[in-house]
Amino acid sequence: MSLAEIDLRSLEQRYPLTTTHFLQLPQGRESLAHVQSLDRRWATLIRGEERTALVHHGALPPTDADFDVVVAGGSLGLLAALSLARRGWRVMVFDQRVAGSAHREWNISQEEAQALITSGLFTAADLHAVAMRHYRTGLVRFAAGQANTHELWLDDVLDVAIDAGALLRLARARLEACGVKILDHREFRQVWLADSGPARSVVEVATAEGGVERYGARLLVNALGATSPLSLAMAATPFSGVCPTVGTVARGYATEGPHGVDLDLGEILVTTAHADDEGRRQLMWEGFPGRDEELTVYLFYYDLVDPARPQSLLDLFEVYFARLAEYKAPSPHFEHLRPVYGFIPSRHGAGPSVNTRGVLAVGDASAHQSPLTFCGFGSFVRNLERVASLADYALRHDRLEASDLAPISARQTNVGLMWVFARFMLPWRGGSEVNDMMNRFLAVLSTLGEDAVRRFFQDRTTWREYTLMLLRFALVFPTVLVWALEVLGWAGIGRWAMDYARFTWGAWRGRLLAWLGPRGRCALFGLASRLDTGWGLRVRAWIGEWEVSK
Repeated sequence: MSLAEIDLRSLEQRYPLTTTHFLQLPQGRESLAHVQSLDRRWATLIRGEERTALVHHGALPPTDADFDVVVAGGSLGLLAALSLARRGWRVMVFDQRVAGSAHREWNISQEEAQALITSGLFTAADLHAVAMRHYRTGLVRFAAGQANTHELWLDDVLDVAIDAGALLRLARARLEACGVKILDHREFRQVWLADSGPARSVVEVATAEGGVERYGARLLVNALGATSPLSLAMAATPFSGVCPTVGTVARGYATEGPHGVDLDLGEILVTTAHADDEGRRQLMWEGFPGRDEELTVYLFYYDLVDPARPQSLLDLFEVYFARLAEYKAPSPHFEHLRPVYGFIPSRHGAGPSVNTRGVLAVGDASAHQSPLTFCGFGSFVRNLERVASLADYALRHDRLEASDLAPISARQTNVGLMWVFARFMLPWRGGSEVNDMMNRFLAVLSTLGEDAVRRFFQDRTTWREYTLMLLRFALVFPTVLVWALEVLGWAGIGRWAMDYARFTWGAWRGRLLAWLGPRGRCALFGLASRLDTGWGLRVRAWIGEWEVSK
């Protein structure tokens, strides 16, 4: 009996619904194996097991080929690679699977998607071809408990469904046309980093046939996702929060009745019940119509990265298949088409750095997306041009030390505070408190006006809006102050205060940059660069953050 057969039998016993549904899908066995692999890698991460043996410092071994940039990871990493290749750098990409494949669908706002056009990576016709649907509006709704339901109807928030596979295949074709080397079925093994002299690294990968290859780079881009072994090596537990997410793309849902599907509506955050039976998880749903009659449905929950709170995608898939009909009703012609899944990580507060000398983390490997809405794709696209231009500057001026690479990220000070909202998504009393809290919060948020609500869900909240929102909430619902201490503790409140101070400093910095105008900002950057290229990099990062946050 083969190992694969033993694993399959074990899965059938523990996860009967998941195994049955996966095996009915095209390439279902491969997808099931990948989910199981992700579970194992995530378990390794949250236990904080030392993986420093993956990173070696000192003398570099010989290489098979050398590049300016090596991108580890062929999902969102392809977009980063394309941005750098267009700037003239010699780029190579490798991936454990096939570079350009995706196991999540992506939603984005029309305004955010425009960044892919203005950056020159794609044309309007390209995005039109990969956009499966544009929704009429979006919905946020939490189940009623002690507080009445207060729905939010949002325009221009995650309102465009993108065919992730089609977009990545297009990016791969553009890269190959630029002469970029793309290697499939290459698994990251280890990396050597030069301690002295110019920053340089050598990354070792294993081939599907069991061989070993080594590639040199001035800059190694870590785009290996949430379970990146490189991120784990840089910081034992680089993430504080996580959103385990599972679902399927399916067709044949009912269009009538209370659980029918509206193909012009994107459901952004929806709960149908209170905390689960164990009182540990508040399950949430998302539903995003795609091409034709397809609907992508996600089930997820917010949690902490803690060995005492293990997460499993397989476990969540079992719940998903058992409870899907509670959210959307299937018709007699219903069928699942493909699975979507992933661990979407975030940090609470500033968090440990996952960048080091000559290594830059992007996407889920850096966890700089919003820990409230978990818009990993939207955050990446919003900040793609900013990160690529900063990386280009760093390469051109040999500013590749850890301190130089620290500001090259998608982090926004206004998003850095949102981890608090994510913490309130974890049941702390095991009942209806999450739904009660969020219904009251949505009622207060709506008093700020449609523009403020939209900016909140687009990660563009201003300092004034955030401060006013908290003050109003505390006045309307003073019990939140008691709950905050219960949920966050004094240490968490202190961490929030530090993040609020950073936000305040960032807001004043943004006001200065706005006052300077385009010429003034250009002059400030030029002056900083002449004094020291490291300061030039930091000022450019400040300007870039202000531009994506305004």
